[in-house]
Amino acid sequence: MPPSLAAVWLGLAISGLHCKRSPDPAAIDERAACAAACAALISAGCERDGLRRQDHDRCVQHCAAHGAGLASAGCGSERAGYLTCVAKMEPDCERLTCSAALCIERAVGLGVCRDSYERWRQCAAPCLDPGSSHFGERVVSSGATRQRVTTEIVRSGCAECAPAKRGAPAGSACQAASVCSQICCRCPGNPAKFLARACVDGVCEEGEAACELSRRALGLDPCTTAK
Repeated sequence: MPPSLAAVWLGLAISGLHCKRSPDPAAIDERAACAAACAALISAGCERDGLRRQDHDRCVQHCAAHGAGLASAGCGSERAGYLTCVAKMEPDCERLTCSAALCIERAVGLGVCRDSYERWRQCAAPCLDPGSSHFGERVVSSGATRQRVTTEIVRSGCAECAPAKRGAPAGSACQAASVCSQICCRCPGNPAKFLARACVDGVCEEGEAACELSRRALGLDPCTTAK
């Protein structure tokens, strides 16, 4: 029996390991891995828009671009594990309610690969959702000190921050974070960044203090979690 299209592409992805001098033994050729995962879905015979054989190239382009945009997260092993799982599965057409490209990106209808998808997403979380905004208000305690912090942040993912918007300078009176100037904050331990405004006890905060207090005042941490 001839090998499936997905198996052929998966073989090329894995063989690429022996052709590259990579410090990461779990690395995988991104485009070939995407081709294998896309082939698994478009070969399932679903015959719907986005899931036909002629949609394979479009799926590969979307998948590879998505992976390239998150390459700086350093999650190549987790990404490879997820795409390899998809390439090996037998999809159920009734569960594939989107195009092959989107189903792979969001793990829709790919239940058997959900665990590997979550491992990859958790690793890449700080780099996800650039441009999304979050707002928070909380009393933050540091030892005996309690500070009321209102904040708003905009994720930059693992790219450079957009130009910071100017507002009231540090030390200015504020009732909401929106009146304060934005600053670009770098996440410790990973390449993610975010823009933050922080109003602390009625005064616009600046520098590292604004970044740290903003992280603590939000219901989620932009340096460790996705939205």
